[in-house]
Amino acid sequence: MSRCSRYKTCRAFAICWAAVGTVGLGYFFLSSTIPITTLGDPPEWGPAWVGAVAVTATLLLGLPWLAVPGVLLIVGLIQMHWRGRARWWWQLCWAVLVAVAFVIELMVLTGYDVPFLAPNYQGAAIVAWIWLGEIGGCLLTGVAMLAVLTRAGSARRLDTPA
Repeated sequence: MSRCSRYKTCRAFAICWAAVGTVGLGYFFLSSTIPITTLGDPPEWGPAWVGAVAVTATLLLGLPWLAVPGVLLIVGLIQMHWRGRARWWWQLCWAVLVAVAFVIELMVLTGYDVPFLAPNYQGAAIVAWIWLGEIGGCLLTGVAMLAVLTRAGSARRLDTPA
């Protein structure tokens, strides 16, 4: 089996998790950079159809995105175990990266450090810079997941001959 075909499922899930998170959080950041002109409505970037696409994408991609780290943990550990090639520290690295993904999702769900806007606020944009940090977290976590899968796939067990 070639090195590229190992852990295909995990790689696909990791790429999807990082891509959906980056695009979704990017939209949140862009939305926080526009002035608020109507009472009670969240700011939307672009015309109304962009907002409709964003809401649809949130429902179709965002909600399943929350479950992907659980799937990543299970599928990654099972594949590393079945392949019999990953040493225990690659499995530990994988579990830590999935925990980081959970923390990023928790920050998104709880609105960690996102500025609170009063319902009657109108005026200049209040930029939520935390979204940039979470975008970077998604990208770096996704890249680290791919690196761990690549290294674990090419690693040789200590008990196998060279």
